[in-house]
Amino acid sequence: RSVSGGGSRGGGEPLSMIVSRLEKYYGIEIAVDDSLGSVRYTGAFPLEQKITEVLETLNFEKRFTVVQHGNDFALEKK
Repeated sequence: RSVSGGGSRGGGEPLSMIVSRLEKYYGIEIAVDDSLGSVRYTGAFPLEQKITEVLETLNFEKRFTVVQHGNDFALEKK
């Protein structure tokens, strides 16, 4: 299983939508800085990975800092 970020179908999918699916799949909450929610991503993220690895993959451009609060996370703009 994987979460798609739009792949080759167009301009990608907003981070806010990807995060929503990740929250449901992993049973966690991920707060996203308002300025990051509309950032678009393309590609697929395998869900066999730990959530921390998926978030690292999403952050390949180093646009945000991942902060962990217990089992939940926050994506804060750098």
